[in-house]
Amino acid sequence: MNKKRIIILSVAAVLTVALGCWVKSRMGAWFHNPVEPSYEALSAPSRILLTFGEGEKSRIVSWQYDSIPSVGWVELVANDDTIRVEASSRQVVSQGGKSVYYQAHLKDLSWNTGYQYRINHHSAKSDFFRFSMPDSLNREFSYIFIGDVQDTINGIFPEIMQNISQKNSDVQFYLFGGDLIERPHDRYWNEFFKSVDSVAQTTPIVAVAGNHEYIKGISGYPEERFALVFPYFQDKKAGENLVFTFNHKEAQFFLLDSNKGIFNLLKQKKWLSRELEQSTARWKIVALHHPVYSIRGKSRNLFVRWLFKPVINKYGVDLVLQGHEHGYARMSDGGNPAPLYIISHNSNKTYKHKLSNKVIKYDNKSRYYQRIDVGADTLKLSVFDVEGDVVDRVDIVLR
Repeated sequence: MNKKRIIILSVAAVLTVALGCWVKSRMGAWFHNPVEPSYEALSAPSRILLTFGEGEKSRIVSWQYDSIPSVGWVELVANDDTIRVEASSRQVVSQGGKSVYYQAHLKDLSWNTGYQYRINHHSAKSDFFRFSMPDSLNREFSYIFIGDVQDTINGIFPEIMQNISQKNSDVQFYLFGGDLIERPHDRYWNEFFKSVDSVAQTTPIVAVAGNHEYIKGISGYPEERFALVFPYFQDKKAGENLVFTFNHKEAQFFLLDSNKGIFNLLKQKKWLSRELEQSTARWKIVALHHPVYSIRGKSRNLFVRWLFKPVINKYGVDLVLQGHEHGYARMSDGGNPAPLYIISHNSNKTYKHKLSNKVIKYDNKSRYYQRIDVGADTLKLSVFDVEGDVVDRVDIVLR
């Protein structure tokens, strides 16, 4: 065997060993699903969450109660009129126990109207909660974007969320960028609901799916409780993909599921193209978990970038909200400055980052949230850390 062949074989052997070691080190991250601890079903209607439904004048209320399905409904009161909205139910049997998830669709609501509602079962009732439909004549609105949470058990996000809600009591909804929970276990869902308890029943909350809402495997899939907590994923034109679009005043939002493989991402690309082409909204805002432009390396999220970036550019998307990479970054391809790409998180975890020349503003010293004020001609983005200090501000002027 000549010297050249020995060198080639030696290099190949070293690379094979290195690849094997790397794969071994990543096996847990890719495939290991920790066993869910046992839990008891809720003895009263709880984990009540208000979210958007199909159409601007609809809302969905979801909740959990007991381990055996029963008749449940929402008692909805407005202007001294009371109606009963029947709920559908689904029993979830997981490693840790059983629970029943309910959802009731409130349709044909009236603008500029206050509503009271409570959850009813024959053997149990919730307290009354209030929410208001917006004024249709005032086209300006504000909302909060929060990236990854992934709180630990008895973590600090409940305190953070309380501070955010107190400082932003005028916002009309909250949008989360995925990874609400550390793992799809009941105890982590309990942490999330403990965090949003002050707002979930009265202010709509929407979320995209993150990889921590997924069951790991060669073909990972979203754990069923996520779509039961957020039951607006109804568009069968995109197959099993967790996608959703909704209008709010002058803006239209497009939620994607970036955790999927290439074939499902292709379906989402077609769905996004169709929805954007049909949109007449002044503002177009896309939200997904994995960033189009990564701050952890140029080779990351390639399928997401190759498939969605041309659609985002073609149809004039103004803002792309993303999570996953545990830092704050504002990026742009140029322009006015749309399309603007935002990465954010509100987790106790931080990662090392590799910044490209597309990064305009970067910070990795805290947890963050974004307040977005949407006007007729200007979208104002303000970024805050958990201490309430301003980290970044930028305006997008309508093109």
